[in-house]
Amino acid sequence: MSKPRPSIPRKIEDEVMFKSKHKCYCGKRGEEIHHIDGNKFNNDIDNLVLICHYHHDDASVKNGLIKRLNPRQIKQRRDELYLQNEKKNRLALKHYSKTLKSITDDNLFKASLDASIIVEILKIKGAFFDEKDWNERYKILQKLHIYSDHISIRVSYEIIQFLSMVADITVTSDIACSIAFI
Repeated sequence: MSKPRPSIPRKIEDEVMFKSKHKCYCGKRGEEIHHIDGNKFNNDIDNLVLICHYHHDDASVKNGLIKRLNPRQIKQRRDELYLQNEKKNRLALKHYSKTLKSITDDNLFKASLDASIIVEILKIKGAFFDEKDWNERYKILQKLHIYSDHISIRVSYEIIQFLSMVADITVTSDIACSIAFI
């Protein structure tokens, strides 16, 4: 009786997925984590590679008469993918660090305020569409009035988008008047 196959520890599995960006070295979606040396008990990060079904069959140490990829070739391809992904990550971080240097306290405050208001608008929107009673919907819609003086293109866009959805389903004149007022 053979030993049951152990699971790859979650931390190691996550690292393999992150380094590969969920892709096989061929560029297709990775579907299986392959043990390069064929030993299912060797869960060392250097012995693992995320690959697609096609390459998993190609890389199999035990199956088939022809072994198309040997462990050295698999590691070489995996390492090339990891290096490419690492370069992309560094380039992205470089871009963001430049962007972050140009942010002022005032811009950061305005962006945070906009984000907070948009979250509140989304809550109002959810409450409005969850409510079935039109009188209650009217009361919920009135909560948008507090944001009518806030000057921000992003917040204005969010409100207008919400109000156009409301206008599409409006049945009562009270709500139509409220939309016009906002």
